[in-house]
Amino acid sequence: MSIEKNCTNVLCDGSCPMCSLEIKQYQKIIPDSPIHWVDFSSPEFIAPLGQTQASLMQRFHVAQPNGELIFGAATFVSVWEKLSKFRYLAALSKLSEMLNIMEFGYANFRTLWIWRLP
Repeated sequence: MSIEKNCTNVLCDGSCPMCSLEIKQYQKIIPDSPIHWVDFSSPEFIAPLGQTQASLMQRFHVAQPNGELIFGAATFVSVWEKLSKFRYLAALSKLSEMLNIMEFGYANFRTLWIWRLP
């Protein structure tokens, strides 16, 4: 399993129950989305250049069609922009300082979530 060229690739941890639940919700709402969902916990996964599976597990990542790799709260915005039912969230996130607030919340939530994992 690898990243497809010329499309948005969401790199997600299929072994994480919370991550899987969120991705399944996106897929259920918009099954024919313009997003390639890549489970990097799969043994067949081929990491993008300069990345490891361990580094990808630290944060949510999106590989853009131009090859740019983004991470953190900005990835949610990237996904929401591509899903018509979520575009309003993408627009809200672009309000002054909203992305910084989202990043702060995501970083703190992620720390708490990782701490609670077995």
